[in-house]
Amino acid sequence: MIILEKKCLLDGANGSSTTESTELSETWYIKYDEVASDASIAISHSGFFCGLEHPNNVWLSLQSIEADSISGQEWVISLNYTTEQTNINNGGDAEDFKTDVQFGKWTYQRVVTKDKETGDDVVNKAGEPFDSPVVEEISCPVVSVTRRKTAPNMEIIQNIGSINSVAFTLVGIEIPKYCAQLSDYRVDRNQDQDGNAFYTQTFEFKLNFNKSQDTSETIGFKAEVANTGFRVSKGADKYANITYEGQPITSPAFLNDDGTRATSTPNYIQFVINNLFNFKTYNLPTRYPNY
Repeated sequence: MIILEKKCLLDGANGSSTTESTELSETWYIKYDEVASDASIAISHSGFFCGLEHPNNVWLSLQSIEADSISGQEWVISLNYTTEQTNINNGGDAEDFKTDVQFGKWTYQRVVTKDKETGDDVVNKAGEPFDSPVVEEISCPVVSVTRRKTAPNMEIIQNIGSINSVAFTLVGIEIPKYCAQLSDYRVDRNQDQDGNAFYTQTFEFKLNFNKSQDTSETIGFKAEVANTGFRVSKGADKYANITYEGQPITSPAFLNDDGTRATSTPNYIQFVINNLFNFKTYNLPTRYPNY
């Protein structure tokens, strides 16, 4: 279904603000190239969806959408934006879905092969690697998001350890593909003062903005290993040892792109070693503070 005409009929003229939130209403006229049989179809093809940030104010997110038919092809779409953080999937009481955000850090170690200032190889004066490699400790952020739900979702546990399959925004942090790992998911049962049960679910993400040694692109949790070996490929599942002065080498050498010869040019291979998942589907807050 294609939009033939789309124009704003009422642009923010109907707005209100309290100490808790700001709301903004807009109305749009949309004409499609074919008949939309009901409001849900008209909305799904409108380009609007719950959680969408307002183009002129990122603090406002789209909370509700309604559609009224003029004809089968022509529809009036009513939008309500708000600064209040709500459950944008299932609706419900906004108070149930306010979130708490906590920040921390995690660390890991890696071998340093290049001087960070000069770019020189980290080797001894003879040009050989040190017996004990030089290691650096990397500190990375941890973001925990806790929100209240009326019922738990235990299927999310299956995604622990996965990394993001697409770029997304979490509490104001722009996270490139492969750079967030769901490191933990916790569900706790609670009870309010009236004896009503509710649940809190906590999403814990490890972030990693590691860059490629080859291209300097951000690769996050992708594994990057040196393209080295003791043999080169001769095709047809045949291999030959790499030699130096007539003798097989005793430490691995870098290989070229197709592995058919040794090279002095360092190069690396990347692998995705974690399961992938689209964390956008969790509908977590995209801004901070989020309410």
